[in-house]
Amino acid sequence: MSKLHIAALALMALTACSAPAATESDAARDAAEAAADADAANDDTATPSAPAAPVSAWSYDEDRDEMRETSTKFASISSSNEVGVTWPYTPGPARMTLRQRSTDGLSVMVNIEGQFTCRSYQGDTIAVKFDDGPIQQYRCNEPEGGAPGLLFIQPERRFVTALKAAERVVLELPVYEAGPQQMVFHVEGLVWE
Repeated sequence: MSKLHIAALALMALTACSAPAATESDAARDAAEAAADADAANDDTATPSAPAAPVSAWSYDEDRDEMRETSTKFASISSSNEVGVTWPYTPGPARMTLRQRSTDGLSVMVNIEGQFTCRSYQGDTIAVKFDDGPIQQYRCNEPEGGAPGLLFIQPERRFVTALKAAERVVLELPVYEAGPQQMVFHVEGLVWE
């Protein structure tokens, strides 16, 4: 072998040895740059998250009468405080329920573990306050079946219209042997027709 062939072979060997190292280093650098570009692209195209909807304490239900092909819709919420009652009843939250059915339309009901003393035949009313508004008077009615821990608020449409616009409602209702009791409901987020 001539000196020229040896020099050419040495140059080729030297180039072959250094080429992969340069290629690996270039590949690593290219991969790091691609990852950085992808992170930057993700940051630039990220959609800002929408503010969370207020959490609603309302629960909804629907009863379907398959025979008559009708349905009754309900929306219910519990008071944030407990109602003071006397023995043999146990203090607990009040429950307000909106009911819409085909037979008698809209009803607004409040029930407790205890007894109300609201008598429609005496023209009894209850005090209601929506948010920071003025105290309003609504009629109250006992159910026909005589369930003592249940009453109806009227006029229903006026009540529900105000309810949908409010965040907080306070009802002052007469409870047997405990006097007027205030029941606080946080009503924001109501979905009702």
